Amino acid sequence: MVLLFASLACAPEAAEAELGFVANACGPVAAFQADRKWAWASTDEAETLVDWTSEVRSLKGNSARIWTVGSTAGPQFTEDYSRTSEYECGGGAWLLREETQAAGLEAGVSYTRSTVTEYDEPVLIWPDELANGVRWQSHWVGTSTSDGVKSAVDRTVDYAVKAPSVIEVEGGQFQAFLVIATDQDGTDSRFWLAREAGLIKGPDYELTGLW
Repeated sequence: MVLLFASLACAPEAAEAELGFVANACGPVAAFQADRKWAWASTDEAETLVDWTSEVRSLKGNSARIWTVGSTAGPQFTEDYSRTSEYECGGGAWLLREETQAAGLEAGVSYTRSTVTEYDEPVLIWPDELANGVRWQSHWVGTSTSDGVKSAVDRTVDYAVKAPSVIEVEGGQFQAFLVIATDQDGTDSRFWLAREAGLIKGPDYELTGLW
């Protein structure tokens, strides 16, 4: 989830000061500050190459709208996409709705796709605060409509926050919390969250720019 933006190469405290971090009800998602932007890209361990950027397009009251553009490339396919995600802030960041436009090439066949996903109830993405021992659950229940075809969405993921450590990525050096996500099928994945930057590292991708 692009790069090539002014990166941070400073200690965690300096990074927080330089970014002008302002705490609010959306917790660690880079505080959802107005005009905040992020860039991510796959690491050498990735089998599928991805890069994407996200930015805060609207921040009014307790609502936030995040716009994302990205690309994915695998052995048999390529895809470019844009996505608008709508959040509600209060006790954490809660996802309400997503709309995605995509175009790609798979097995030599080109395609375009338009998908709207709406959730029956807000989905807790990040809690209000990060600390060792914090746990939360995200339950995605709703309907996804892709090119007129509707399908049910029903997925649950449990999260557990572990002790923080200093993590260095292309986008800078951060004091970040390890978060272990356990899917409903029992599969675990690991990623790292920093209070001043939000998501900085996943299983095979990392933050490359923050501004």
